Amino acid sequence: MSWQTMSTREWVLINVYGLLLFIEVNLILKKKQPILRTVFGLDIMIGLFYLSLYGTYAMTMTKKEAMSLNGFERYMSTVIIIAILSMGALTAVVIDRCYVEQNIEKRDFKSYKSIFTKNIYQMSSLVLLVFSIIAMLSETNGLAYNTRMARKELPVKLAKMAKEETQLNHKKILLVDAETGNVNDDYDYYLGRYWFFSDHVTARAAFDMSADDFKNYVYRYDYVVLPVKHQTFSALTKQAFQEKVATGLYQVTAGGLEKVKNREIELNSR
Repeated sequence: MSWQTMSTREWVLINVYGLLLFIEVNLILKKKQPILRTVFGLDIMIGLFYLSLYGTYAMTMTKKEAMSLNGFERYMSTVIIIAILSMGALTAVVIDRCYVEQNIEKRDFKSYKSIFTKNIYQMSSLVLLVFSIIAMLSETNGLAYNTRMARKELPVKLAKMAKEETQLNHKKILLVDAETGNVNDDYDYYLGRYWFFSDHVTARAAFDMSADDFKNYVYRYDYVVLPVKHQTFSALTKQAFQEKVATGLYQVTAGGLEKVKNREIELNSR
């Protein structure tokens, strides 16, 4: 409920803009338009969306999980964008209804109330067109940049290592990550649980142990996943199992780690 969140500020700005539009059109220009009703309807829509998100977090997630995911702003941006688009459409309709000539077919350069209003409309249209093009180019470049950077993200790498499971299972899976932060904040933990649909996923970054302890530790699991290269894990694997491992999905067998070529865990195995 913080006023510092982006979605809340945008919600307030939507209402402020709607109020200013109402004052300009209904009170100054004396054109009766359903502006306040539209804004009120958007407020109800956004409010219901707020409540549905709170309900989702409160009823389907633990507090720790909800705080770790922290995707409230990402979800709220959807309904906020819809509301902004609706206000843009409302503005276009109101501008059209405020024309001196209501018949579109009869409109020409003489249909403006005065040369002054004609110039304002033309300059405003030109300025908005320029800024719209700049905004679209900026958004396109931003999406392209995020797409390039996403190739280095852990979910993308994990998708290359293993297929996503859609059947609930209880496979013991060890997810190895070189980034300690991803493990400490439970990012890897939840990512592994959702990707493999298993309630026995463990994420670990540090392996400060002997080769024998490492071997006993690995034998606790059914599968080991290495989305990224991990020098300590690779070195201990070579000492404990006399095997070289890189990135990929590995099945834990009696002889050591065997790479899974089809990228799919066997749900009916041990």
